[in-house]
Amino acid sequence: MTGQLNLFKGKRQRGTQPPPPLEFATHCALADTIRRWILPNWYWFHYPSGELRDHQINPKTGHRFSITGQRLQRMGAKSGVSDFGFFHASGWVGWLELKRKGGVVTDEQSDFLGFMGASGHGVALCWSYEQAVETLIDWKVLRKIEVQ
Repeated sequence: MTGQLNLFKGKRQRGTQPPPPLEFATHCALADTIRRWILPNWYWFHYPSGELRDHQINPKTGHRFSITGQRLQRMGAKSGVSDFGFFHASGWVGWLELKRKGGVVTDEQSDFLGFMGASGHGVALCWSYEQAVETLIDWKVLRKIEVQ
């Protein structure tokens, strides 16, 4: 349900709270905002480590495994790398992890943010699109914009 009345609830229904947006939708909205409002001399990317994998069953062990996941690990992909990386021409680097409300921060994500923060990089863990935009404005990655 997305904020609509449910026909199968009681007569005194006052509506239901919509669920928080999926991380995918929030990431896309943030990427669109960055593309439009990024300041000069910045390079950025989204690290696509959390996407759906094609799982198969190992016939010998019965365990599920992902060919795509195994290939990415073989090529050097790491668990816990933040969702967005920002690099300024001056050498400053920032890492932003974006979670939806109620999301879980993994140990690998905490370790990555801790390591990068201890190494002198900017790090942020944001729980909403608005918080992520505020962080990027504070880091001077984005032009100041009005979030509605």
